[in-house]
Amino acid sequence: MDVVDWAYQKVGPLEIFWVFGMLFIPWGAASGTWIFISDPWPDDIYMNGIFAIMFMNVLSMPFFLWFARILYNTVTGCTHYPVRLDRKNQMVHVFRHNGEDGVSSYRWRDITFGMIGGGALQRSFVKGVMAGYVRRPDGSYDYFRLGVMWPTEEGMRGQWEYFRRYMEEGPDSLPEPEILLPIENKRELY
Repeated sequence: MDVVDWAYQKVGPLEIFWVFGMLFIPWGAASGTWIFISDPWPDDIYMNGIFAIMFMNVLSMPFFLWFARILYNTVTGCTHYPVRLDRKNQMVHVFRHNGEDGVSSYRWRDITFGMIGGGALQRSFVKGVMAGYVRRPDGSYDYFRLGVMWPTEEGMRGQWEYFRRYMEEGPDSLPEPEILLPIENKRELY
């Protein structure tokens, strides 16, 4: 069974629209700089203008860098990052990126699952997601997110139960899924 990770929900036109809205702050700073350069202020307030322009540009730089990072990840990233539940071999394969060491594989019994955010923290305004934790030999932890985000703890638990029953009891014990994401025939190149 292939499952998408939580990032599937945040990629798309809404993300691009929101990010372009955040460009208003750096655009305002650049416009102010251009106006100041093309029509300098009088000598008595010239230094104040330079300090104001420098201040605006310094404050807008984090927004510009944040925008550039999100745009880069959106354009160069994958549309979804699948997690494959291999019931036959009792393995979970987590896709991270194309290339060497791009897929992490774990035994089902070695993974500890828990909830992050959402109903798990009794904050219904924050969506939550199931996460799998695997302890590495050096004592550190690797984690991955399993399935899509839910605003309630019940939704997260229901999704988790579906995956658990698939891995431990088999597909015959499961009802037909109610929702299939529109990525069924749209595979990434991995």
